[in-house]
Amino acid sequence: MRRDREYSRRSKQSGAAGASGVSSWLFFWSAALLAFSILQLRSQSSANFSSRFALPDHAQGEKIGDYSHRLDGLSIEIFSAPKPFVGEDKGNNERAIKSWLRLRPQPKVTLLGYETGYDQAARDFWDQY
Repeated sequence: MRRDREYSRRSKQSGAAGASGVSSWLFFWSAALLAFSILQLRSQSSANFSSRFALPDHAQGEKIGDYSHRLDGLSIEIFSAPKPFVGEDKGNNERAIKSWLRLRPQPKVTLLGYETGYDQAARDFWDQY
């Protein structure tokens, strides 16, 4: 019985040491990524980034919350694998695609797979298909 207690005590101690080692590595890599991010933000390439995403200048009449000029450099791509365009699912899929295409800036929508109705939907929503 005494050996069982010693074994369980040793396994608990080794388990705690293993968890401590994992948390040390997580802390190390988190700190390394933070340092790398800070260096990237201070680099020359971030000068363009900071000028595009600067806070509004109230002296020049910019309004608080008006960041529409920042959308010019952004792009969105939506990947989707919808159900086949049959029955009720056809209407749901079309509504979803229409809502995505109303976003600004307009995203590029990619339908993954080859199900029933994908070809017709692509012809209906995109001219270049």
